[in-house]
Amino acid sequence: MSRPSEHDSVTARRQFIGELAAGAAALAAIACSPAAAATSASSQAPAPAAPLSAANHASMPKQSELTWDTSWMNRITAKHKVVFDSPEINDGDALWSAAGYFDWVKDVFKTGDSDSSVVVVLRHAAVPMLYSDEISVRTSTPFSLAAALPLDAARKASSTERALEIVGRALEPLPGEKTVLFLGWGIGRFDGQDVHMRPAYKPAVKALLDARASVFVLDVTSADAHSLSVGLENVASATGGLYFSTFRLPGMATRALARTLSGYYVLTLDRSTFAALAGDLRIDLRGHAPAIGRRRRTLDAAGHGACVPHAAKVPAA
Repeated sequence: MSRPSEHDSVTARRQFIGELAAGAAALAAIACSPAAAATSASSQAPAPAAPLSAANHASMPKQSELTWDTSWMNRITAKHKVVFDSPEINDGDALWSAAGYFDWVKDVFKTGDSDSSVVVVLRHAAVPMLYSDEISVRTSTPFSLAAALPLDAARKASSTERALEIVGRALEPLPGEKTVLFLGWGIGRFDGQDVHMRPAYKPAVKALLDARASVFVLDVTSADAHSLSVGLENVASATGGLYFSTFRLPGMATRALARTLSGYYVLTLDRSTFAALAGDLRIDLRGHAPAIGRRRRTLDAAGHGACVPHAAKVPAA
């Protein structure tokens, strides 16, 4: 199966970046226009608004009161200097590049490490690189997932299925229905012909069912179709959630997910009204939406039973 390139599709993000670049070019063209044109246009421009009163700026410190810590600049004293800017994690490329720069300078100029100064800027989405695994998680009362989540076991989880099982066990003590949003690229094992669910899959699904948690999947794989999407669809179907692919139309997938999670109905039955009936009672839901996420609960004569979640496709009305 061929894997299409990411450049084959123009995503909404790329379109946005293109429009942003075009707007920046237009601003630059206006800013660099001749002074005569600017003077001519100024006669047609509206009068500037009156400056804001000093009271509106009372909350902002005066420029003379601002102090900046520039002591780090005094430590950049080597002959060879470079700055690596990392607004995203990007597999830690900035750190690898910084380490490689030292080797490059030594190879080219035959110098030592003291002859090179490197500055690495970690900002925006790259900020998590500054933190270790020992992050303090505050728990809330009366219900907290952090309080029930075994962090040691979570760090040692070696598979997606095991991670889902740990999350399900942690969610079980919390009351009510739960929703798990899962971003991933696949579940299962592909042997060249078929996809098989690994042994850890069943315990994961059972833990999620016991916790009454539905898994809604956003498949982030850069392909129209792939083999391991079967596992993602399985876990969504087994728990009453839905599966969405984000490759071609990521905006549509996220909007559909948001609409799905934005509201739901809770249907209840008074089991005392069925006290005279013998046997099991099965409840099925039927709807007119193109897709409906639902749970089917089978009750015995005493009103006890297991919840068997699943997602079903229902023809549109």
